[in-house]
Amino acid sequence: FLSKILYPAGIIILLTTIVLIFKKQLQTFKTTLVWIIPGIVYLGLFFLFPKIGLVDARALPQTLLFFLIAGALITASCIKLIKYQIVHLLFIPFLATLFIVCTVLHVKNLSFWMKWNYSGWQDKKHYEFVRSISDALEPGFDKPRVIYEHHPDLNQAGTTRVFEMLPYFAKRSTMEGLYLQSTLLAPASLYLQSQISKAPSCAITEFKCTRLSFDTLNSKMDLNASSAIIVITKKAKEGADNYEHLKLHSTHGPYSIYNLGYEPKYAVPLIGKADLLEYKKGWALKAHDWFMDYDGQNDWMVVDIPWVNNTKFVEAILNNQVSDCDTSVELNFDGFKLFTGCPGVPHLLKFAYQDSFKNSSDLPIYLVAPGMIGFIPSEEETVFNFGHKLSWKISDYVSLISFILIFFVRKKIKY
Repeated sequence: FLSKILYPAGIIILLTTIVLIFKKQLQTFKTTLVWIIPGIVYLGLFFLFPKIGLVDARALPQTLLFFLIAGALITASCIKLIKYQIVHLLFIPFLATLFIVCTVLHVKNLSFWMKWNYSGWQDKKHYEFVRSISDALEPGFDKPRVIYEHHPDLNQAGTTRVFEMLPYFAKRSTMEGLYLQSTLLAPASLYLQSQISKAPSCAITEFKCTRLSFDTLNSKMDLNASSAIIVITKKAKEGADNYEHLKLHSTHGPYSIYNLGYEPKYAVPLIGKADLLEYKKGWALKAHDWFMDYDGQNDWMVVDIPWVNNTKFVEAILNNQVSDCDTSVELNFDGFKLFTGCPGVPHLLKFAYQDSFKNSSDLPIYLVAPGMIGFIPSEEETVFNFGHKLSWKISDYVSLISFILIFFVRKKIKY
């Protein structure tokens, strides 16, 4: 944010600001508020993101963009005070040259990055292997998820997160997607990644990971409705070869696909004992500890969220005698449809819990460790979609009002 690349722009904006204040051209600053205010908001998010588990750097591009646009308007207004057009014509090329030279002096490997980033996937060394993996995986979003090893060697296919694109190219869901950190299952997803990775990312530092530990991997894969792993390193392949629950499916250059001997279901009955986890600061860490120890025999853990009767759900699990049930799900981008042959039985739905989920039966949903949906269906078919929370509705109305205001007052704004 304080890079030397920005020094010339900062100095020019500061000088032109002083000139405008000295000339009492304060109206200019009012027109820049539409850019300064969101810049301040994103600057605040820079400090907020680490506290909610997001990377602070994600707020910097927007912060810089809004502040620099506001600064450009201030500088332009200052230049307009000069009556001679020849000065305008000379000053603008001077600024452009200054910024280009400053950028070239301080940015390294730009030409390499530009070529790498924009040459296209088809020019990457491992492109054909990645494409053949997509062809080898049986398509269908209703199929179990895929987990992949994290390693720098994946850059030869374009990026270490290349298999985020499996939903697009193979029509298969992954445990680690583009918006991974926005879900309650992010820590569990990263832990699974670390179990099969020589160099895991462990992107959320407060949640623990492991390294190349296939112990209880099958149980954790089953819990997360995952049936396949993609590995690249020799150690990971050796671990998979020696793990009784995995079978080699196919090899694609340096990549190997291993499968469980069956396809885990997205929805299963909950049977056994369940404990309540107090819903207070640190609950997610305790739920993650439960997941790290999970071997398929653990008591369930229900988070005691205050807006539903969690005791009722715990009792339903304890009283349930149905351990197997004919279930299936139909997935779409707005939610999913649950089919079950066991209405009235508590179910674990292996999707990230979100309190904005609404179901067609208007029944409560529960939060089950490590961050999944608990549900007692009353019908054989239930549709789950994202419902609008009050905060969502407020943001919609604010956006609509903002659009109307901009539409009607745009002609009055003078730059």
